[in-house]
Formats: sequence, C-alpha cells, structure tokens
Amino acid sequence: MISAYINGSDRTADIAIEEISLQWRRNTRSTAGVKALDGYTPAIGDVFQIYNGATPVLIGSLDDTRSYDPGTHALNFHRLLITGHEHRLDKRVQACVAYGPEFVSVNSISDVFTFVGGYNPFSNGYAVRVRTDGSLPGGVSSSTTYYVINRTSTTLQLSTSVGGSAVNMASAGSGNIWLVWMAGAIVKDVVGYWGAAEGISAGTIRDGAVVESASFEWARPSDRIDTCANISGYIWRVNGAAQLDFVPPGEFTAPFNITDSATAEEVIDGTVEVHRTREDYANTVYLRISPDAFGPVTETLTGDGSKKFFRLSGGINDFKLIKELLAVDTFGPDDIGIYGVDSGKAWYYTPNGYWIIADTTTTAPASTFDVTYRPVGYDVRTASDSGEISARQAAEASSTGIYEAVLQDTSIADSDAGDAAAAAALAARKEVPVEIAYDSYTDGILPGQQQSINLTLFGVNDTFLINDVTGSATAGVMRYRVTATSTSRLGTYLDMFRSFIGGASSVSGGGAVGAGGGTGISVDYYALTLTADASLTRTVAAAGTILIVDVTQDGTGGWDLTPDADFEDVESPLDIAVTASARTTVTFYSTGSKWRKLPGGKEIKE
Repeated sequence: MISAYINGSDRTADIAIEEISLQWRRNTRSTAGVKALDGYTPAIGDVFQIYNGATPVLIGSLDDTRSYDPGTHALNFHRLLITGHEHRLDKRVQACVAYGPEFVSVNSISDVFTFVGGYNPFSNGYAVRVRTDGSLPGGVSSSTTYYVINRTSTTLQLSTSVGGSAVNMASAGSGNIWLVWMAGAIVKDVVGYWGAAEGISAGTIRDGAVVESASFEWARPSDRIDTCANISGYIWRVNGAAQLDFVPPGEFTAPFNITDSATAEEVIDGTVEVHRTREDYANTVYLRISPDAFGPVTETLTGDGSKKFFRLSGGINDFKLIKELLAVDTFGPDDIGIYGVDSGKAWYYTPNGYWIIADTTTTAPASTFDVTYRPVGYDVRTASDSGEISARQAAEASSTGIYEAVLQDTSIADSDAGDAAAAAALAARKEVPVEIAYDSYTDGILPGQQQSINLTLFGVNDTFLINDVTGSATAGVMRYRVTATSTSRLGTYLDMFRSFIGGASSVSGGGAVGAGGGTGISVDYYALTLTADASLTRTVAAAGTILIVDVTQDGTGGWDLTPDADFEDVESPLDIAVTASARTTVTFYSTGSKWRKLPGGKEIKE
C-alpha cells in the first residue's frame, strides 16, 4: 500500500496516489512527481516521504509547484516536483577546503601517531594510507588501507580493520611521514558535518580511491562527493531512509534475478525490450594521456653553414635545442620563440608544424646538431584487436572492419599505465553492448544494483547493472520501468584502469579531479631554508612520484638554489624568489631516472 507523509504527518488522503511517479537514475538526483488535492496547500521545502508498505522508497522536499484553477471540477489540485534529499547537499558552499598530506610523528613504543600541526582531522573509522619520503614505520605498508582508532584531538592509532586492534610498529621510520585520505573518508567527513546538519546520516560508505591531494574552492558538499565518486568509479545516493551510500556499481544486488521462469510480479509479461547497438563499438582505441608521461624525442639534423630552415620528421608540440649548435653558442628555453609571433629569438618553431627556423641574426649551423622536441600525438597510447577487426570485416562486406575511438585522460601520467588503460578501454568497447528494459511490480529495485538476466528468447545471459528506475502508482501499487546495461560494457576505461592498478591516486583543484599514478606513487615533500647558496639534491624516486620543494629565504635573502645532475630540463639556478624571508614552492615529477619540473609547478608566497 502506497502512503505519503508530508512534514512527518500522514497525508495520503491529500495525494492522488494513482498519479505518483518516481525516478532514480545512476549518478543523478532522485525525483518524484506528485498530484496534491485541495486538502493540502503546498509550500516549497515541505519534506515528503513516500512508502510502499513499510518500506521508505524516497525522501525529498518540494522543489517546484504549480496550482491549477479547478474550473468545473469539485477540487483544486497542484502538480508538485519533489527532489530527493541529495538536493540538501547541493545547497551550501564553502570558500575553500582541502584534503592533503597530514604530517605526523610516530612513537613505535605506544604505536601512536601525533600530528605535527597539533590538529587531527580524522575521526575514528576513517580510512587512510601512510606515506613517507624516507622509510615507513616498521609494520606499516604504503599500499595498505588503515582505519583510525583511539582518536584524540592531536593523536590517533591505526588498525587494519574498523574498530580493530592497533598496528604494532617495530620502528618509528625516518624522514617526513604523513597520512593521506581515502575517498570514503572524505565522504564520511562531508556526511558527518554537512549531512548531519541536513538530516542525512551515513549508510554504506566504502573506502574508494587514494586521494593524495584534493582542494575545492567555493564548492558544494555534493561536489566533493561527486569528485570522490568519479575518482573511485563509485556511485552515491541518499536512500529512502535518508542515509547516504557511497559504493562501487554492483555493491548491492537487485531483489531478484531474471530467468525464463520469472514471475509476473518480477517481470510483467509483454514489457521486455532488448536493445543492441553498434554506436559505441570500437576495435581500435587511441587514448591521449598526460604529456608528462613521456620524455621528448631527439633528432639529429645537418647544417651546411647557410641553411636556416630545418624540417623535423614529426609535427612539433613544443621544442627546444639541447646541444651546442656552434662552439660558442648554447641555446636555452629563452632563446626559442614561435615563428611569426615572437621576435628577438635565436630560433623559432611552427607549432603543430614541422619546421624550426634560425633567426636572421643567428649563425647558420655548419655541421650536425641535435634538437629535442615533443611531437604532436606522442602522448597517445594505442590498443587494437586484430581478431575483432577480422570478424567485423567478415560481417560487413567490402569494409575494412576497423572501428576507431579517440579517448582522453590526461591525468594518467605513466606510459605503462596508459597502455593498460588503453587496453581496458578497448575491452570495454569491442563488444556490442546489450541494454534491457522491463516493467516490474517488485519493490526495492534501484540504480547501481547488479542483476543476473538469462532470457533464452532474446539470447541474453549476462550480469547487468541497473541504470534507471521509473516508478508509477497503478491500482494502489508501484509499477517500475527498469533499464539495465550488460556488465561486459559497464566499466569505462578509467574504472577498469583503477581496478588494474588497485586504487588511484588523485589531485584536484576547483572541483576538477584527475586520477593518476596508482599503487606505489606518492608525494615527496622537502622543505628547506636557505642561509647561503646551495645545491638541490634529492634521490630520484619511482616514476610518477611528485616532489614538492618548499624553499624559504632567510632574513638576509638573495640565495640561489641550483639543482644537481638528478634534475633535467630545469633552469639552473632555480627560478625562486630571493627577497628576505620569501617562500617559493616548486613541483617536480619523476621519470624514474630524473626529476622534471611540472608545467606551471611554481607558486611564490611572500
């Protein structure tokens, strides 16, 4: 029996139950359409709860209302739009909030972590990972998720399970040690404060991806949850009991599976529709990843003492000379410009073209010389299935059988990971997807649930993920229209990439997030105060590792910091602020053999 409560009171008699419509869609807000009769005068913000028997199926509030002249009808009526309680996390904004490294000291005798800044942002049960630029405490691994226990305002202990016993640390480790957030901990943090203020509590919240650093400016609480869901490949929702769930797709199973013998309650006869399409099919995938995943290429050219135009073999994305062209001339980044745009440079290049050109004042090279540049398209990884191509060619007469797709995820900053992601993207697209729709009278079907469907008549036998559920009242019961997609096509290439690496690392700003790195990739934080000219020395870490160098001038200032041989393609000395007490943060990444500066990776703070 369907019932409706408004602001906690049973108002079923004031609602046209037969005209209730509900809609849930994966990764969007739930909604309901309601017709209210004259006995109820609607007000924006009224809280609605819709029950099917004793089961709460939706909780939300009145978002939009239209009232109609009754005319010859006996009763006036109102058309109402109800938005689910997810809306409550869209209402507020926060100027700035960040989730980043939280530096700690370690007592291996008491197994206690003490926060260097004197403030513990984590609550009991939060999931975290441990990082260091030296050695980890004995008994702790950077690839293991730990859970906060015995929290105080300045300390905590870690356990391998929620509410479990403290990890016994054999040593305190060395270097800087810090804790990083898991996506699920951020969601718990949002729900614990913002959600609680809006009548929303925590439901099932899984750990999600590793979040090395995330910052949000003027973002809503829901923006933070959306970000965590995106980098984890998760879905989130507020259920009918006003509890927020943050889970992988398929975490929850449908209340029933479908076979040829499905009951009329489960699948209403004559409502099944199976859809197959070639629209998103691909048997060759090109995946553009971060340019920082690759070093530039080097090409040797030959001068004759007069020629000043040289054609490279690849289109130029960016360009610089790396060796002496003449015995007395060494060119650096400041000596290079864009042809037809810049002037006063020694050399120019044509962006996306093939040419480098010496200035009229530059001596033409008379012998071989090397240049290095990033070719256009060098940041693309390719995956192809020759068997699929042959099968398509056989199925489509007079066709190559080749179907290509171009994708992009510039947050992937490792070429091997890019290859894996391209392969995963291909695996997700080289099968023609199956979408099935049906009507059901069975309650409890929601987006994100996993359902096994085996229907001989349609040649369907697979596991499906439910995408959309639309409910309407019929003869006093709810009737649902359900659409689901075969799981062979569910995972996007990024979801599958995350499963390959076992949990993504992420960096975000202004609400935009990219997943990059992966297992073993971390941040190396190095702070120093200059009291004289010094050399920057830092052992090269694993490929993809981020190095943050925080440089402060002493009260005198004027000191230079010169990178050693482990840094390449970096100005020497570093371009840092030199005034007294000035502070500069410079960010590098590791290629596995050298440190390189990230584009735009400098922030000066006076």
